[in-house]
Amino acid sequence: MSNSIVSICNQALGKIGISQFMANLETEQSNEARVCRVYYEAARDRVLSAMPWGFAKRTVELQDIGTPPAGWLVRYRYPNDCLKARKLIETGSTLEGTGQDFCVVEDEVNGGRAICTNIYPASLIYTARIINPNLFTQAFIDALSWSLAADLASPLSASTGMAQAANQAYTAMLMQSGAADMNEGKEQAQPDCELISVRQ
Repeated sequence: MSNSIVSICNQALGKIGISQFMANLETEQSNEARVCRVYYEAARDRVLSAMPWGFAKRTVELQDIGTPPAGWLVRYRYPNDCLKARKLIETGSTLEGTGQDFCVVEDEVNGGRAICTNIYPASLIYTARIINPNLFTQAFIDALSWSLAADLASPLSASTGMAQAANQAYTAMLMQSGAADMNEGKEQAQPDCELISVRQ
């Protein structure tokens, strides 16, 4: 059975004790549907950003856009679909486990963000914004439904402790689901730290 946004939202509703499920998220005017429309995309992006999910991993050669700030040799365009920059490598390198220093800064010319580094040419390994729920793994859906449940609990549930309980369940599920997702492939372990800073 294919995944759907409606089924994910209904799982989240069920987790906080709501059995008034939705049939159509876009057109339905129930309170449950209206609240899910408000919170779903933010919850999806938050859970995608939280772990290096295999299905959302992308690698792209970065485009030099010139004029880096002081202290950096190159300024690259930030990928439009990037939610979380994970690692920067020299283009063509097979040493994916060794990331290079980089920082994320404001792109004052074009708006948005840019990536500065001393590596040329460079490729970025990142987590992309995945919209199609048919690409989600079951592990990701489990984590997402709990995260969304935590968001929905306050506006929809009469229980004051429901949001906290759902958030605790999400945290536990995230670690369990993320480990299961990464074990599916041959993803190398992430380094303990990477230099990512945003210029204020």
